[in-house]
Amino acid sequence: MKRTILNIAALLLLAAISEMATADVRLVEPTQTLTPSRISLSRPKTDELTIALQTGELAKKIVQDSTGEFLKLAMKGESYTQEIGKARLPVIRRIVYLPEGSEISVRLIHTTVETVNLEEIAGHLPISPAQPPIPKSSANPNRPFIMNREFYEKDTIYPENPVRIVGEFQMRNHRGVIVEICPVRYNPKQGILSVSTDMEIGIEYTPTASKSSSITGIPEFDKIAQGMFLNPLEKSSTVSDSSLNFLFVVGDRFVSHPDLLRYIAWKKQKGFCVTVKSVTELGGTAVSIRNYILSAYQSQTPPAYVLLVGDVEHIPTWTGGESNSETDVDYTQMTEGDYVSDIFLGRFSAQTDSELSTIINKSLTYELAQFPTMNWQDQATFISSDDSTYYYIPESSHNFVIDNYMTPNAIASTHIRGHSGGTTANILTEINSGTSVCNYSGHGSKTAWGGPVFTVSNVNSLTNSGMTPFIVSNACLTGSFSTITCFGESWIRAAGRGGFAFLGASNSSYWDEDDWMERQMFGAYFNQKSYSIGTMKLAGLMNVVENSPDYAEYYFDIYNILGDPSIVPWFGQPRVADVVHEPVFYFGNETFNVQVNVSGTGEPNVLVALFNNETLIGSGHTDLTGAVTIPIDVQPDLIGKILVTITGVDLKTVVDTIAIKKPPIVSIEPDSVRISESTEVRVRAIDSETSQPIPNVEISLENWEFDSVVAQTDTTGLAVFSVMPRFGEKIQLIGKRSPDRLILFTGSLNVIGGIVFQQPDISASVESIGLVGSLTTDFEGIVSASCAESGIRLFVKGCGIDTSAAANSLAVTPRVTGELRAAITKSEYDIYEESIWVQKVSAQLSGVVQDSSGNGLQGVSISGFLLPDSVNATFNVTSGQSGTFSTSSQLSVGNYLIRAELFGYKLFLERLFLKCGENLTTIVMQADSGGWLSGKITETVTNLTLDATIKIDRQSIDEWISYTSVTSDDSTDGNYRIHLPYGDYRLVFSSPRHISRLLVMTVSQSELINNVSLDTTRADILIVDDDTGKRTPDKQKIISGEFYEVKSDVVIADKSPSASEFSRILTELGYWVVCEKSALSDASTWTNYDLVIWTSGSSTNPIGDDRCRMALETYVTGGRKLLIEGGEIAWKASTETTFTNFRPNVLHIESWSKDNAGDLTLMLPDHPVAIMPNSLSTIYDFTSTSFGDQDGCQVRSEAQAIYCGSGIAEYAGIIAYDDNEIPIGGQSLFMSVAFYHLGDSLERKALLENVVSWLTAPENLTKGDVNLDGKFDVLDVV
Repeated sequence: MKRTILNIAALLLLAAISEMATADVRLVEPTQTLTPSRISLSRPKTDELTIALQTGELAKKIVQDSTGEFLKLAMKGESYTQEIGKARLPVIRRIVYLPEGSEISVRLIHTTVETVNLEEIAGHLPISPAQPPIPKSSANPNRPFIMNREFYEKDTIYPENPVRIVGEFQMRNHRGVIVEICPVRYNPKQGILSVSTDMEIGIEYTPTASKSSSITGIPEFDKIAQGMFLNPLEKSSTVSDSSLNFLFVVGDRFVSHPDLLRYIAWKKQKGFCVTVKSVTELGGTAVSIRNYILSAYQSQTPPAYVLLVGDVEHIPTWTGGESNSETDVDYTQMTEGDYVSDIFLGRFSAQTDSELSTIINKSLTYELAQFPTMNWQDQATFISSDDSTYYYIPESSHNFVIDNYMTPNAIASTHIRGHSGGTTANILTEINSGTSVCNYSGHGSKTAWGGPVFTVSNVNSLTNSGMTPFIVSNACLTGSFSTITCFGESWIRAAGRGGFAFLGASNSSYWDEDDWMERQMFGAYFNQKSYSIGTMKLAGLMNVVENSPDYAEYYFDIYNILGDPSIVPWFGQPRVADVVHEPVFYFGNETFNVQVNVSGTGEPNVLVALFNNETLIGSGHTDLTGAVTIPIDVQPDLIGKILVTITGVDLKTVVDTIAIKKPPIVSIEPDSVRISESTEVRVRAIDSETSQPIPNVEISLENWEFDSVVAQTDTTGLAVFSVMPRFGEKIQLIGKRSPDRLILFTGSLNVIGGIVFQQPDISASVESIGLVGSLTTDFEGIVSASCAESGIRLFVKGCGIDTSAAANSLAVTPRVTGELRAAITKSEYDIYEESIWVQKVSAQLSGVVQDSSGNGLQGVSISGFLLPDSVNATFNVTSGQSGTFSTSSQLSVGNYLIRAELFGYKLFLERLFLKCGENLTTIVMQADSGGWLSGKITETVTNLTLDATIKIDRQSIDEWISYTSVTSDDSTDGNYRIHLPYGDYRLVFSSPRHISRLLVMTVSQSELINNVSLDTTRADILIVDDDTGKRTPDKQKIISGEFYEVKSDVVIADKSPSASEFSRILTELGYWVVCEKSALSDASTWTNYDLVIWTSGSSTNPIGDDRCRMALETYVTGGRKLLIEGGEIAWKASTETTFTNFRPNVLHIESWSKDNAGDLTLMLPDHPVAIMPNSLSTIYDFTSTSFGDQDGCQVRSEAQAIYCGSGIAEYAGIIAYDDNEIPIGGQSLFMSVAFYHLGDSLERKALLENVVSWLTAPENLTKGDVNLDGKFDVLDVV
């Protein structure tokens, strides 16, 4: 593959951008279901392809690295930029087919760009930088964090171009380029995202004479290409001999090995054209062997498969240019400067004769289905890593394969999860019970899987005799076959056990890249019918090319097959085929007919091979009806038999034997007849072996005019009949033995003397679906004929059709795909005929959803039902920005019921016929009936109008869904007015420094007035949520003589329980509460509030960056009120040097003393926090779940320990600080426990009410000032 970057001119780029404005691009949490990007091909031409893109939703997540916090972005199912140290941004890569004899360029035709100010979303956090792929080489890789500081200081957009070509490759006869689309671009200095919500991209082809391939195409590569390319292939290869060419390169030691000779004979018998070469014959070096393979590849019979027989000491291997490890891939790379394989290759890695016998016997047993039992081929085993950090990646990969490919195809799958307790014993049990495929993903070494651990010794202890699976090892080093009996070799060398083939890596593999590889390996098998393990491997690697092009060459280096790459894995119990063929073969026949049925139905794509005396004499694949006419390439020997071998996917191999006989001696007189003249024809048949006449042979004529038996040979072997043809053509003459109707011979009669048609032509179309030039199944099409002559008759035969009419056109409805033949006929004229292809077709629907005024509607749910089924939707899409939508290009042609739904609009239903190709439609939604809700928002008591926000949720089936919002302010005199569709709503009225109100109401009339008054709040409180969800079950430190064992951190989904509890209680108590995430909170706004509550809860990484720490220090230095809570803050402040000032000035502690100090005991019963306004519990029960729940602290002298763990003063848990002598109000309070784990809900409410009352009470009071007006006077006397 060639790495190329094609840039777009800046002028074209600027001209293509239609809009650039600040807008509300939706960034959602990664836990939500994301809308993926949608790509469709529009207006395809011979010299240009247009890609239309609707960008999917962006997932955002704040991540912590060694240098601080970053914002991470992702799009569902897409990849990301790979420039190390620069911003890691979502990108969309697709592989585009490049026709022969052309070059390619890309241009941006149009895009709509919306800008996002990250300051409003993530504060000062930059986009996380791209890092090298994460290897599976160790459980906790000590990888340096790479950040290009110079990049993040640049005031420029990245990537520079929104679309570019990042690679070009040749895969056998298919050329492709990788198009990288960058809908998300970033200015690091300004913190601005530029998001293209929709894009239209032009791909232009320019003819060139320099790039064309003469290599014969084969279906195996076509299938991979069809699943890989965004645009369809120009044409597909037919099944040909080149797809069956097989080269054996054999180590000298094994050239005469009897089992190898048996295996080669089997491959020939199966239908492969086999060439065998020894290492010495090829020059003995890796270079000389590759040169021979290249020469064979460039010949008229290029190999599809290559099998190396012998370990590296018998056949040399290569050292990968990217991996620096052993690899055989160089033997497959036939295009100069290109790393993509052009041949499927494997290695029988045997050192000894007995090892080779073992490998061959297991391969034959598996391929021939000679199994001791037949109850395990529909079983698959998947094993996921026990890695504590990245275990979720292989678990996700395996679940995807199981859910999308195994379960729908009735394959029972076992998923052994190492992280959830899966063991070595579980693996032994599954493999010993029988499994067709076993896929492990996780850590590995040269001799074992890393976890669950499974070693060479475990392989050798297996008892799965006769049930050997295909082993896929997405792990480091397990395929290091230059090592003496590496882990992969142990599977194939284990006699009577293990596996028959192994796919593994010779160096470190990566988590993400292994995920991409695994998904497409199985996707190719079930979707593109890429069945052999060689095609599965290549398909998986091409998915790495698309998603991770910078590391794809490395992946081609490291992944090698130890086994025969042509073997097809069993996915299902072997089916039994019913084979019908001629009982004898007459020497000299040019064809041989075979019919293959399974359960009474013709089975397509079955390989049928004819083998005679170590020679393959002919082979072919069955068509859609299960029939095949095999051309005889080499006539068999008269002495011997012919083996008819039938093999197919999930079919038990069938081998029949037929006798060879000399053909009868047949004479046909005359061999030609004149048109429109009656001619007597004499046919005589004599047995060539006995010289006796053959009686009772039915003579039939078959062509456009004739299809009947015309005579039968008598006792002298003679048949006489007369023929008077009306048309000029070649009449086929067939002799069949009666009564079994075996074809004994064929011949022909040429009809001469016909007139040639002038300007004849035959065309086909299906007007109802917009198909021109071909036909499709189950839709009536028209076959039309034209010529200068009149009075013609049109014939059509094939694909379930046999009809004719004296007309220039015929209406036909094919039943199967394939080749249909049509002919123009007229008496006295030579027949003119053409072939018409009957093919599968698909439709695509795209369009726009608008309201009655023509405005685009976003978020409309659009479903399509292929009638008559109006229950099960064929497709479901959602309209994007500007109301546009697009389906996939794989819809069936036909009548659909289109259903469109959006709250506030009437249900849209319309019947629509989808033609083949692209269909465009406009959906117009009519507003539903509704009423106007209005009113005024005022302050209780004063009746002053308020600036307020009304958040409106609508009632769905079983939940409230956010619908819209409206505001009131001075410009409206506190009034609000909004039109709502009839229905039930929940309204939240809120205004700063006022208590919010919640109302539930039904809108059922045209006008509804609802005035609302809001009470003033007791105080305005900001809750800063610092709980990232990170938890540490154990930790390792030596402080005060305590030692803790290290265990890995985990991140819980139910984070921030303390923040939620704070907010709930304070809202109930009548406070105005605002909640912000710590990473997004602007410290400059904190002084707008009466109190700031900083809550880290049980997080084991509290106050994760210096910005937050310094903001808290500055805030309390300015005399502001603070409640700070967290069960691990004291620990961090006592162990990290950057917290030297934080510990005394913010927390007011000397040091951390103990984790999990126990229940909190009241130490100062007369303190205001303990008695005002509630009398608090003497003991608060404490429940611990992790080391982040509680710290016990040593209090500084200026502060007071109100509650202490276990009643011990050194284990302070609630610490109050007041900087003046008036006890009624305090300055700050530190809870060194996770608030949510204290007592019950009522006890927590009482505690928090006391704490907040103390912190928000005025401190400029005079002694005896009961009414808190700042002076002591008569008004204070009760």
